[in-house]
Amino acid sequence: QYMYKNHNDFLETTAETGVFGGLAFLFIFLFTGLDFVKTLFGKKAVSNLKFLFIPAFGLLCYSVDAFFNFPADRPEVQLLFAVFIASGISFHLSEGAKWSFPEKLQTPLLGMFILIMGFSTYFLISNVISLRYQQIAWQEMKNAKQVSSPDLMVNAFPDVPGIASYGEAISTLKGWYLLESGRYRELISLLQYDKSSPYDTRRENLIGRAYSRSGNLDSALYYFRYVNERKPLLYSMVEEICNISASKGDHGAAVKCISAYLGREKSNREAWRKASLVYESSGDFKKALTVTDSSLKYFPEDSLFLARRVSLERNVRLQGYEGIFRDGFALFKNKDYPGAARCFSEIISKVPDAAEAYEFRSKCYFALKQYANSVSDLNVLMALKKVDRSLYNLRGICLFNLRRNKEACGDFETGMKLGDPDAVVNFGKFCGQKVK
Repeated sequence: QYMYKNHNDFLETTAETGVFGGLAFLFIFLFTGLDFVKTLFGKKAVSNLKFLFIPAFGLLCYSVDAFFNFPADRPEVQLLFAVFIASGISFHLSEGAKWSFPEKLQTPLLGMFILIMGFSTYFLISNVISLRYQQIAWQEMKNAKQVSSPDLMVNAFPDVPGIASYGEAISTLKGWYLLESGRYRELISLLQYDKSSPYDTRRENLIGRAYSRSGNLDSALYYFRYVNERKPLLYSMVEEICNISASKGDHGAAVKCISAYLGREKSNREAWRKASLVYESSGDFKKALTVTDSSLKYFPEDSLFLARRVSLERNVRLQGYEGIFRDGFALFKNKDYPGAARCFSEIISKVPDAAEAYEFRSKCYFALKQYANSVSDLNVLMALKKVDRSLYNLRGICLFNLRRNKEACGDFETGMKLGDPDAVVNFGKFCGQKVK
């Protein structure tokens, strides 16, 4: 998110060609202007004064445009620029200049001129072809929809120019097509040693994504960190680093990365959500809750943050009961349903909104054929907004066993609409209708 364009031809030319190139560009304007001023106030009458006014005033106008509006991008203005320079040189030399090229140099100079114009024509044609495909690539990348054939776009661009008109390396345009078509090895081979735009990080971004999608997470992490160091406000890289670090079990690295980002940028809603998830996955529910509280200062009406806060508060209260929950789950797996139900009841007595405890206790009661108790727990569970399509089917079976057939069919139908296959079977079996 750093600026890589500068709408000033004097600065841009100096940056691209060096100090001497920048001075040469500047002196075109200075020398032409000084020549006109010198002639205007000189003692000797000059017949071409009115003609010297044309390049002097023309370049003065052009310099204003060059200072603010980036005219190097506009060929029609460049044409005027060339005319002003050529006329300035011509009118200057026509006024008493005695020096001329020796005859023996005229033929070699003519040959050199033809050669230079030949190269210029080649570069002009190459640039026109490149601009045509740049426009196609830019539009497809903007819409995130690859329409053109990757083979066509990779091979269509000529050797020059190496940089697109808006500052992106041509090689990265090709890389995007290879990435989206899953040709990761080709992308890496194309970009690994490319230095056409060394201060732009799109190259490393694409290589990192290629490694990530091909499962080489260590290499992907290396390139993502390279981009993150140079563009710390580019959130997509922060998210990639957090995801890979967490998948490798390095929660500390994920926490460090997202914290550094939020230290600089606090208006990104997704970053706050990610930070909360990163702390939660590391097991630090208290810190996840603190981060969520902080996010609500910036987004006080966000329903997801509010719901997450409730969930994290419950998890913080549950932190002292992990052992009991593990014991209850082990008993549940061993089909010791009375023992498991006691463990989950103990947790509920301490944390009345412990949704997971209600869920497993309802399943214990169902296994013990205590259908009324199971329905009661499922009602609490759904009131806590812990909704799962299979829970509707489970409650439907309990209600059917309690001879509350109408309510049971309502739950089967809801579960069926949510896509639960067992609810589909039970609706057809118990509710007297065939289900397609």
